[in-house]
Amino acid sequence: MLWLNAGQADLIPGWSIPAGQWGRTCCTHTLITRSVCRALSLEIKASPKVRAFLGEQVSLQCSFKSSSPITESLTVDWTYRPLTGGQMESIFHYQSVPYPTTVGKFKDRISWVGNVAKGDASIAIQSPVMSDNGTFICSVKNPPDVYHNIPQTMLIVAERGNWLSAPPRALPSPCIAHAGLAPRRGGASPAASLLLPLAAPGGGCVP
Repeated sequence: MLWLNAGQADLIPGWSIPAGQWGRTCCTHTLITRSVCRALSLEIKASPKVRAFLGEQVSLQCSFKSSSPITESLTVDWTYRPLTGGQMESIFHYQSVPYPTTVGKFKDRISWVGNVAKGDASIAIQSPVMSDNGTFICSVKNPPDVYHNIPQTMLIVAERGNWLSAPPRALPSPCIAHAGLAPRRGGASPAASLLLPLAAPGGGCVP
């Protein structure tokens, strides 16, 4: 009996991810399935929403747990999508040493405040501005643990003492979620992406 850390069900023929099921799922399918399951043992946690004051440094917290020892092969990546929508862009990479982006709006404003030995993959943003509002995603890979859930953090920047009564709303985007396995009816072809649109009853994303 093996455990699957949710995220790669659609890469396995005959399986799909039902809405509302999160966390680890026991994997007892084919031999091929078992070989995949052994690699899925990494969990990531991040704050769903972070408020920041205009011009004041803000930290984006990200923690992880891996079933494998931490090695120099471990990588951390942070990506960003503006509140107005568009493509995700890479803003930070870590492998033994930090590599903040050298281009774009976050040039010279991203710093590493994490400690991988303690399961911390956090970064900080200097001098945040309102145009930084958007979605940030923390991704960690610690081979052979490379598949995991993908938590999203919404950054909301406003002037001190002038918080809006309600946070700004992002354009609709795919819900990124990973959950337990359930047999797929009809033998539909598995998806080839880690980003899975997942809708909750009545619309919106599954929390």
